[in-house]
This record gives sequence, structure tokens and C-alpha cells, in this order.
Amino acid sequence: MSVISKKRTSKKTLPGSVGFCAEPVTGMNAPADSGASGDVTQAMLSLLLNELPVAVILYHSDGTVSDCNDMALKLFGYDREEMCTLRHCDLLPKIFLRVAQGPFTRENTTNGEFIWVSRRKNDDSVFQCEQSSKMLSLNGREFCMTCYRYSENVRIPEKNPSIENTMNLALKLDNPFCVQTWQEIDGELRLIGFNPTLEGYTAGRIRDYTGRTVHELYAERGRMDAVEFIYETYRKRQTLRMETYCDFLIPGNERHVDTVSFFVPPNMLVQYIEDITEQRKALSSLKESEERFRALFLGSPVPVMTWKHANSDFVLIEYNYALRKFAGEKISDFLGAGCAQMFKDYPEIIEDMHRCFEQKTIVRRFTGYRMMFTGEEKYLAVTFAFVPNDLVLTHIHDITDQKRTEEELIRYQQELSDLYEKHLDVLEHERKRISQELHDGIGQYLTTIKVSTENLLISNRGNLDRQRLDERLRSNIALLKEAIMDVSRVSMDLRPPILDDLGILATINWFLREYGKVYRTIRIEKDIPLDDADIPPKIRIVVFRVLQEAMNNIARHSGADLVRISMRKSGEAIEFSITDNGKGFDPVRMQKNRCGLGIAGMRERVAFSLGSFSIESSEGNGTMIRIAWPLDV
Repeated sequence: MSVISKKRTSKKTLPGSVGFCAEPVTGMNAPADSGASGDVTQAMLSLLLNELPVAVILYHSDGTVSDCNDMALKLFGYDREEMCTLRHCDLLPKIFLRVAQGPFTRENTTNGEFIWVSRRKNDDSVFQCEQSSKMLSLNGREFCMTCYRYSENVRIPEKNPSIENTMNLALKLDNPFCVQTWQEIDGELRLIGFNPTLEGYTAGRIRDYTGRTVHELYAERGRMDAVEFIYETYRKRQTLRMETYCDFLIPGNERHVDTVSFFVPPNMLVQYIEDITEQRKALSSLKESEERFRALFLGSPVPVMTWKHANSDFVLIEYNYALRKFAGEKISDFLGAGCAQMFKDYPEIIEDMHRCFEQKTIVRRFTGYRMMFTGEEKYLAVTFAFVPNDLVLTHIHDITDQKRTEEELIRYQQELSDLYEKHLDVLEHERKRISQELHDGIGQYLTTIKVSTENLLISNRGNLDRQRLDERLRSNIALLKEAIMDVSRVSMDLRPPILDDLGILATINWFLREYGKVYRTIRIEKDIPLDDADIPPKIRIVVFRVLQEAMNNIARHSGADLVRISMRKSGEAIEFSITDNGKGFDPVRMQKNRCGLGIAGMRERVAFSLGSFSIESSEGNGTMIRIAWPLDV
């Protein structure tokens, strides 16, 4: 029965609970009266050695004999000189000699109570007596005072027929426990019986060990743990329990067993051995499953909280690492706190948790939430799941970015719709304006030229003099010049030819000159240390249209008297900015009021040209438009 590992438990029975305990001798507990620590004086120790009516031996803590009284010398058959050379183990029966005896400690004494023990005299005869032991302290040194009470007239408990019958019945019953019994014979514990279950487990090999000693069954096979366990049970007259592994005398057949050993007076020991291999495998599998589940729980990227139902509320009992990262380290302060306390400002969350528990179902909710420790506004998807019998798991998904993206998409779609409507309005307005200008300007000039020419032809038939003919032709030429200028102006508004002929920088300079002629109160500072070749062709018209729209907005809405325009290279990008010192505005409120279609148009133009657009403004602090395009656009 090979021992790999073990753990022992001892039933906390009072010494003598199987019939071996006697009442303590008056005076034996005297040292205890001197203090809880057992401190004594030399005078007290001499009094105990000389006055107690029992055999007394005083041992050093390492087990060597320090002193004794005359009754001890007489009881064990030694003289004083011989006694002082002995150790505690020299007075034990040979059955215990192979079991290591450790030093005396307060834990392995009887603390003044008498128990039945077997002891060995000088002539190797074994006798039974009552023994009491207690640790004493003298001048900082530890001693163990052991008293032996023995009388020829003391009647050792006889065998109890009912106990023997019960043991015989236990050995004969075909029960799931393996049973083996030991008896002290000639100072050795020997195997005297076993039941059919143990015989089956060992394939009959246990029969070969009938009548053999504990050492022959265990020690010779290298299993001293089992030897010590049996001797400890027999020596202490208690019931001990040990979990270990054994092979039931079949090499390679290791089984996990639970062994209970108990002393049966006067000199027997019984062991019940239960094969718990399958139980331990099941427990091990369960433990592994729990550990895997816990690892999944703690390592889940989704924040999770575990709540336990208690007194019509839910108490936070656990959370995972993701929740701690999400909520902050201070969340540990809320372990043991109630749901009603943590979510007092969110009654809908409390209601969902109760509904989940009462209906034993899954409840989901999307809700806004202000973080407890940071005050940050979040939008959460919360799932409540019932876990039998009294738990609720709360999974929290932070969908703030998703929600903001959705809101941004809705706003963007609305802006596109508004922009499309504005585009149609602008397009129709431009058509109307161009039509009006063609009708009122170029059309009138051409009509006048036509009528003048017709009149000239009619007059020429009447021999019109040369001077009057020249005047009328010069008048027609002037009208043609005005028509040409109108055509040029309309063309410039539609797309400045200078942009294609001279480039973007020349176009910007022309536009700012014309702008300055109209809006003389606005001062313009320009910082564009670039050449036309530095500006990609695809963004040139975008630069001009953004500049045109921004400057018109400044003139109409800002009240600014200073505008700074900058365009420069920055790494692998072209950065373009327009800043004014006007009255500014609130961009958020402007979006909510669905205003600022000019800004939306600029943003769309920049986005279509693969640039990034941002606008910074606040009431009373002016406005800045920032645009950046990659050089490889």
C-alpha cells in the first residue's frame, strides 16, 4: 500500500474516551496554577518529585531523563544512575521502537490527564499503566513531567464480547469498505483479520500476511508513513484519519484511499479503508472545471459582476479584471455593497436585476451611465443572467464609441440630405442669377448692338456722312467691350480661368485683392511659403472653393477685422488654415439647429479630396478652420 502523499485529521475526542482515562491526581495540575505558561520554581519542582504519590520522571525536551523519584526507579527496575542515562523511547515497548520519537512539545503531551499506555521495564517485560504528561518551564528551560500510576490490583479492561462480535460481523460483511484488524501480540502489532472486500482488492494476497507484523506488511516495502500512522493511532488511543495512495499489494495499481484507524481496548486496532479514487477523480475534474470557469470569468474581455441575492437585495461578491479596468481600482471598495446602493440613481437597472432573478431569465438593457469615479458619460449594453440558485451575472459592454458613431452617422446623413437640398437651391439660384445676368447684361448689350447696327444699315442707304458712321461704330464697339466684360465676370464666378492659366497661388492672390476691394475693414495676413508645384493638382480647386466659402462666411457672419491665412508643408502633408478674430459660435448648437450648410459643404469637399477637416470655435473667441491633405493625394 504505497504512500505517495497523505493528510491526517484527528477526531477531537477527549483522552480516555474509549475507557482509558482516569481523573487527574490532585496536585498534578499544580503547575498549571502557577500560570498558563507552566512556569515553576526549583522548590515547586522538588515538591512535585518528592510528594506526589505516583512514579514521576522529569524529561528534557529532547526526551532524555533529567530526574525522577524513587517510585519511578522501583516501577521500571533501574537505579538512579542507570535511569539518568535513558531516553523516553527506552521505556517504550519494542513495538514502538521503529517509530521515530520526536521531542516533547506542549502539543504532544496529555496536559495533565491520565491515559492508559504500555511501558517496558528493565527486564524487557511490558506492563500497562496510566500515564500523565505536562510541559513545565524552569529558568527558561523546557521539561516534560511524566507521572505513571500503576498497581498490581489495577484491572485492565477485559475483552468485550459484544465488541468482538461486532468486529467479527464487520469482517464477514461484504461491504464496500476494506477492513483489517491488528492486535498487540508479544509486543508487536500483528494482522489478525480482514474482510472479503480487502481480500478482493488484493487478489487474495493479503492472506499471506495473516499473523505478520505491521513492519512486515508496510515497512519492508518502503511505506513508513503507513507504519507511523498505525503506531500513532495505537499509541494515542484515538481515532485518526488519513488520505493517501495504496496499491493493495498489486504493483502499479495505485488507488486513492481514505483510511480511518481506531483503537479497540485493550490491545487491538481496526482500520477501515475506502477506495475514493473515482470520487477524487470527479472532484479533480470538478475543480479543474471550476478553475477553467474562473479563469474564463476573470480573463474575459467583457466586464462581469457577480451578485448574490440577499434580503431582497443583491450583494456584489465578485468581479473580473476587465470590470476593474473599466470601473477603476476603487471598485474593490464596493465588494459586499448592495445593488440598491450602487445604482440608486438608476432604478431601471435595479428593476432589471430583480426581474432577471424572479423570472430566472436573461434581461438586456441599453442605457446611459455616469461613471462613479470619473464622472465620464458612457452608453452601456447591460445583460443580466440568472445563475442557480441565488446569483445574477451582469455583463457590461461599453458601446459609447459605437453609439457616438451611430449618432455621427445619423448627423452626417442629415447633413448630406440638407446639403443636397442646399445644392439644388444653390444650383437653381445660380441658374437664375446667370440667366438674369445674361438677360440684363449681355442680352441688353447684344440687343442694343443689333438695333444700332440695323439702324446704321438703314441710315447708310440715305448716304449717312462718314463722321456720324464712325460715332455709331465706336458706340457699338463700347457696347461689345461691356458684353465681353460681363461674360468674363460670369466665367470668373463659375471657375476662374486664372486657376488653370497661372495656378492656385496666383488665383488666391487675385481673390484676396478683389475681396479687399469690397471688404475694406477686414485686414488679411497671408503666410504661404509654397510654390504651385508643392500643391497637388487635385486639391487646388478645393483650396480655392474652401477659401471662397470661408471668406464669404467671415464677411457675412463673424464681424472680424483680421483674417490669417496659412498654407505650408508639414511632414508628408499639406496643412491649410483660415483663422479670424470674430465673434465665433458654438459648433454643437449649430449642428443641433441644422445650420452651417456652408461648413458642411466645405467638409464634404475636403472629404471627397481625401483630406481631414476640423473647425474650432467658441462664442467670443473667433474661429479656426484646419485642413490637411496627404502629399500623395
